Amino acid sequence: MVSGSGPTLALLVRDAEHAREVMAQLGDEVGVATLAVQAPAPGARIVHSQ
Repeated sequence: MVSGSGPTLALLVRDAEHAREVMAQLGDEVGVATLAVQAPAPGARIVHSQ
């Protein structure tokens, strides 16, 4: 499941090099942030601020 406050994508890639290529292409778009993770990625967690 992928959930966010706006449009969110989860992509599977072949390897680290392919991930860099995809991130570079997506990063060329205005307002698009990319983040690469390896499975298993940690799940959502609550962050308490003071």
